[in-house]
Amino acid sequence: MHRELHSVLLLLRTLPDSEMESLNYVTALILLVCLSSVKVSGIPYYYMAYHCGQTINMSYYGIDNGRLQLTSMYSYKSMTCTLTIVAPSIYDRIMFYFENVDIKSTMYCSDDSLQLFDGPNILSPRLSGLYDKICGYSKPGGVYTTMGNTLTLLFTSYSGSLVDSGFDAIFTAYHLGACYSNEYDCSNGRCIASYLTCNGYNPCGDYSDCHLSGGVIAGIVIGCIVFICIMTVAFILLRRRRRMLYGNNPYVSVNETTSTTVYAPPTTYGAAQPGWNPPPPPSYPQVYPGPQSSAYKS
Repeated sequence: MHRELHSVLLLLRTLPDSEMESLNYVTALILLVCLSSVKVSGIPYYYMAYHCGQTINMSYYGIDNGRLQLTSMYSYKSMTCTLTIVAPSIYDRIMFYFENVDIKSTMYCSDDSLQLFDGPNILSPRLSGLYDKICGYSKPGGVYTTMGNTLTLLFTSYSGSLVDSGFDAIFTAYHLGACYSNEYDCSNGRCIASYLTCNGYNPCGDYSDCHLSGGVIAGIVIGCIVFICIMTVAFILLRRRRRMLYGNNPYVSVNETTSTTVYAPPTTYGAAQPGWNPPPPPSYPQVYPGPQSSAYKS
């Protein structure tokens, strides 16, 4: 694969600017068709440090899932911060999992830690399946769910950190039972908003939201790259063939369309050209003869 890509790059270097511009349009069109076969949706970001003591009401923000990070910076300051997430009214539970954990590690997480509670405040029960305090650099690998529609987080840092970023997590609202027409029925019995499927963030919690697995998506991307390489080589060879066929004919101009070049006949000096009348010669004043002397004398 690398050898083929290298060969294509060498061919591209030989193309003039006009042909490269045409090739760019073709490549962009192929990429658009390939990417349209893979659905990728965005996800809203929220930063806990900016919402300390607040509530993220998902109905208010018009969201059904989100990405929560401690801060948008590369490190965090000392803080004691709480945040509550409330699911939309049609959903009664919240699913939560970690993408990354980067919290300064101490024994028993006595310095910096993250705690999660299954309820509206820090007096609620701990979120089932997690340690009481989370710190260090190994993320908990499971998917965790609430028993109600609220989830509360508490982050504590007594000294801050210059090298750690905190955590990165995904939360999604869902409900159990019969799904509505605008919802997706996950294999594990959860109902989520249908637009969340195939967004790359495992909204069902068991990867049943998308029929395209990671291997299939990777295959589509690789196939698109190979197809672009083939089309690029074909385009270059076609242009070179046309240049060889018509490049030595002075009466044919090879552009996007073939046109015949008409040459004007040579100019003949001193002869009247068709459609052109020469100006009349300039007029000269008439010279009258003076008085003549008579040959006869009186």
